[in-house]
Amino acid sequence: MCCRFARFALFGLVAATPVRAADDQGQLWLNWQAGWPIRGRLLGHFDTSSRIGTSTGRLEQFLVRAGLGWRASPTVTLQAGWFYSSVWPDPGREQREHRGHQQVVLQLAAGQGWSLQARTRIEERFNLDRDGLSIRFRQQARLNVDLGLPRGVRPFLAPEVLVTVVAADAWGPRRGVDQARQVVGVAVPLARTQTLEVSYMTIWFPQSDRLTHIPQIQLVSRF
Repeated sequence: MCCRFARFALFGLVAATPVRAADDQGQLWLNWQAGWPIRGRLLGHFDTSSRIGTSTGRLEQFLVRAGLGWRASPTVTLQAGWFYSSVWPDPGREQREHRGHQQVVLQLAAGQGWSLQARTRIEERFNLDRDGLSIRFRQQARLNVDLGLPRGVRPFLAPEVLVTVVAADAWGPRRGVDQARQVVGVAVPLARTQTLEVSYMTIWFPQSDRLTHIPQIQLVSRF
């Protein structure tokens, strides 16, 4: 069991490390994600994220996202909602952004001890301080593995690519691949409706060849 977990962790760490990057940075993300049934197939979702710079020791970004979902089938969920973010690149300087988002979550496949999920998201991004609309496409896959670890602990891998389809003239990334994210972590059940996820993520920004290292702690609530 330990050997299987070690091999999984080693594979995840290798997959989560880009070949090179010119400028390494770091953040700590503290997240809360919640979902609940409203009526019938109608669902609600809400999440927040506080992002702290590991070199600055201060809050660099805070975001909140909320929306509704529709369980079209046991394997397909449609969701849409709104997102607000405040970013503080320097003390006393704030950048504010709104986003609409639409997404589909698919349960692609499952077998003995594993499951594979995909999330496809479109975001419409509005900067409150500058003109222009940016549209971004995001594709994530998540592999969950049951290695028979104590307390129901399950490792997971979750790579994601973010592509700017329409670039704003006055702000934001250029058209093309904006980010490549790689995540390796473990999900720890705390209670029937609560799961703690602890993970390590790297984000590579190919347009600037910049790499960010991010430990994440996320509480997932399913009511």
